[in-house]
Amino acid sequence: MKKVKKSQAMTKIPRIVFTGGPCAGKTTTINYVGKKLKELGFHCVLPAEVSAILIDAALLPNKIRPLRYGPFERAYVKTQLFWESIFDKMAQEAEGDKKIIIFDRGVIDLAAYMPVPEFNAIIKKHGWNFEELRDSYDLVVHMVTAAEGAEKFYNLDMPARYAGLEEARWNEKNLRAIWQGHPNIRIIENPASFEQKMKHAFEAVCSFLKLAYPS
Repeated sequence: MKKVKKSQAMTKIPRIVFTGGPCAGKTTTINYVGKKLKELGFHCVLPAEVSAILIDAALLPNKIRPLRYGPFERAYVKTQLFWESIFDKMAQEAEGDKKIIIFDRGVIDLAAYMPVPEFNAIIKKHGWNFEELRDSYDLVVHMVTAAEGAEKFYNLDMPARYAGLEEARWNEKNLRAIWQGHPNIRIIENPASFEQKMKHAFEAVCSFLKLAYPS
């Protein structure tokens, strides 16, 4: 991913990232938000989640490095940076003036699952530091895991999801800490229904884009 100054990023195509603990409904909500924004005339670029792609290919981090960090983490960072670079360029080439990119997890999500100094050592090799990567996204939408407040809906239906309830809560706590300090972060809690949760996420995006929320 090519570095851009913060001011440049804000005057071009907004880069939004959805993050959060396991089974938070990120991917479903991204598709929902993308659909709603398209109805408002936006050209939405919605790249797939890189970690899920790697894990679906049987690159399970707990199988690759039971006693150490390294192979999976290096592959993730390299792939995620390349992935974002591709879609940044494709979005620039897309037609229309109202364009937006919504990423399913960001590069620094990985830092919630490993020692931060080791994460920093990996990204340094790619010419980045932690704050630069964190702030390369214009808005962070944090979807709270179902393990906090919606436990009956928590499941392990995806290969990329293997954490039990306690581990999911631990991941949730770490992810919040990792993104703390970003100037534009919205926390989407678990309301009475998942439909409400998706609407709250869409409201957060509309607010950031200074759009009137459709009634």
